[in-house]
Amino acid sequence: RGLYQTSAGKLINADCNGALNILRKSKVVDLSILYNRGELNTPKRIRVV
Repeated sequence: RGLYQTSAGKLINADCNGALNILRKSKVVDLSILYNRGELNTPKRIRVV
């Protein structure tokens, strides 16, 4: 799959970013350290018609 570009211009593997977002929602693992450092971002959803 592709890469996700953060607002800071960093490129993250889209699958890894998605997996980390699932972990964030599960609240099993505390990812606040990575979010505070700017390593994780929630992608923006756009609709393509």
